[in-house]
Amino acid sequence: MSPFTVQLIRGFKEIDIEEEDRDSFSYLKEIGAIEKKNGIWRLKSLYRAGELYINKSGQGFLESLKEGEKELLIEAKDLNGAKSGDEVVVKRIIARRGRASAKVIAIIRESIKFDIIYINQNELGEIEAISLRSGLPVNISI
Repeated sequence: MSPFTVQLIRGFKEIDIEEEDRDSFSYLKEIGAIEKKNGIWRLKSLYRAGELYINKSGQGFLESLKEGEKELLIEAKDLNGAKSGDEVVVKRIIARRGRASAKVIAIIRESIKFDIIYINQNELGEIEAISLRSGLPVNISI
């Protein structure tokens, strides 16, 4: 895990942030995902940071470094462009029942910068781009 993701989980002083993480820090501060208490910045209780895993059906799961935190389910519609292996910040979705779930609000570190895709025509005759890595459809622009 990247140092910034670890800092988000454990808490940090602003002077300890690497230059490459300043934009992520500013964004998280702007949306109110982090708060400063006694000079230490931490994620608020509704937010979690960790590594994202996506299964073949397109559902994501957040694995946190923090001991005792349950794995969070992230529906495909809530991935917001994040890919399997990315380090992300998510906001928990409070539901009355069912599995604990969340949505991705920020990608801290991408696992890969590129993907190899192939073009496929599905059963409906639609042309789609499929990731060789994940087997899932991806959005492309030409």
